[in-house]
Amino acid sequence: MVVSQRTPHEICRVFRSGDGILMIGFLDHDDPRWFTGARLMAVLCNSREISGAFIASDLGGLTEIADFWDRYTTIGRCVIDPEHREVFVGDKNRWQVQGDFRRCLWCGGMTQRRRTELKVTRRVVWDSWHP
Repeated sequence: MVVSQRTPHEICRVFRSGDGILMIGFLDHDDPRWFTGARLMAVLCNSREISGAFIASDLGGLTEIADFWDRYTTIGRCVIDPEHREVFVGDKNRWQVQGDFRRCLWCGGMTQRRRTELKVTRRVVWDSWHP
């Protein structure tokens, strides 16, 4: 099937690769081993024109996230980063901070606790020495 004959629902499907990367695109109807699309973050950050054809097994296999767009309309960008580790434009307004806790204002579903880690670094330094 030619891409122009596909509906947006067919083209804009979201998959997770074997190594956890979100991909947007579609599997070939005639040969589902072929995937046409791009990394979702590349499309969001760069351009909708970024795409390529891949053999699905080269991506570690693909698993469709069937409810991705429903969840996206409900909780927004947090569906892309449910662990809340990525930095997005507008992050400074993402959190409501109260003491050592912060709550995500975008999805309301993530609360994080601040903790302090002590990081000790040992290194060898050679200095000039004159006896």
